[in-house]
Amino acid sequence: MNLPLYEYAVYEYAVYEYVESLKIVTDSGANIVAAFKDVFDYLNDGEQETEDNDDENADFGDIDEPEELDRIADAFPKRMKCFAHVLQLIIMHTFKNVISRSTGFKRMCKIILRVKHSVLLNQRVREESGKLLLAPSKTRWGSFVYVIGRFLELKEVIFDIADEKSWERPSLDDVEFLQEVHKMMLPFVEAIRKIQAQKTVTISRCLGYAKAISYSLDNVEDDLSEQSIEAIHYLRGEINQHFQMIHMSTSEDYNPIYLIAAALDPNTVGILSDTELNSAAEWICKMLPCEQCPRNVTSVSAQESSSILDEILFKLTEEQKQNRDNNSLLASRKKPWVLNCLHMTQNISRGIDPIKYWNGYLSTEWHIIATFALDILSISGSGAPIEAVFSQAEIATTSRRNKTGSELLNAQLIIYCNRDILHQIS
Repeated sequence: MNLPLYEYAVYEYAVYEYVESLKIVTDSGANIVAAFKDVFDYLNDGEQETEDNDDENADFGDIDEPEELDRIADAFPKRMKCFAHVLQLIIMHTFKNVISRSTGFKRMCKIILRVKHSVLLNQRVREESGKLLLAPSKTRWGSFVYVIGRFLELKEVIFDIADEKSWERPSLDDVEFLQEVHKMMLPFVEAIRKIQAQKTVTISRCLGYAKAISYSLDNVEDDLSEQSIEAIHYLRGEINQHFQMIHMSTSEDYNPIYLIAAALDPNTVGILSDTELNSAAEWICKMLPCEQCPRNVTSVSAQESSSILDEILFKLTEEQKQNRDNNSLLASRKKPWVLNCLHMTQNISRGIDPIKYWNGYLSTEWHIIATFALDILSISGSGAPIEAVFSQAEIATTSRRNKTGSELLNAQLIIYCNRDILHQIS
């Protein structure tokens, strides 16, 4: 990103009133990490890296901003991992190292390619089922999970074709394994899809999605095949490694923004335990200068769950609520004001827009934490918004992205990526 153009856009459109800190959400590719460090090299006081690593929690210093903005801008690393890319990485590693080696997966892929390469067979599948098989793609997020799901949906038609052609097809055990894989991987692709939303807050969902995914793996059926058990063990190892940035506070990769965002969003704060809520309050207290007594907030009706992921999140929320009911909490007057504020937010029913919720407190005694909350919640949980800009630029230039002028593209990035949030709070 062109920093002078970024700063121009921020102050020209008064975005700084609500979005006070620069955050760049990217994947963890070596080229992205290297490019990011090059751009912010001037912030490192001339220090040189002694080795090539992916230290995503590095302190890159400050950007020239008004003094009152420095406090929040320094709170978190400038670059954050794209949560969707993290999930996709876990999926790809699991398929590459475990699932793709199974006979069931190999047989499925082979028969899919045979059908896809035949116009007549494709037409037959469409006529008999109304749908087509999906081809595996390493570049389409969650592709292999969707491929398995569609194959299982159309397996009767496909097996009829395979029998007529005397092709080898997946056995009953293979089909059972594919069904187990699809079930265990479904929460991952649901999270990838939801975290790419551009018209709602996403950063606060990351912690809940990470918990829901871990919960789903910890509560699988006991009578799984050996191959599925191996896949689950591998997935748990991948999760322990890649989710450290979200819930392992002792890890060098840990970033408290996920916890804080979850605590500030009325839709996700219920998923937090008392310990996590206290930790979030401590992080916020370090950044806010004064103390005030928050007021009660009127609750709104809850949203009904609409997917497996939502059902798991609702179950976890109810469990945490039960734990809180069973524990004796300190009297409200003795709680730190931030923690008291978070408890008030915790009592709000799910379904409220967090941006509108905190915008309503900008003119009250909660204005300091409200401004902070808007700053945090405006960060995207994934790189999807910025990737959408580049995709549109490519289309507009007939697949010749290099001819898109930097001013035409860069000057609009901050406005484009935050247009929905800015519209709500304007």
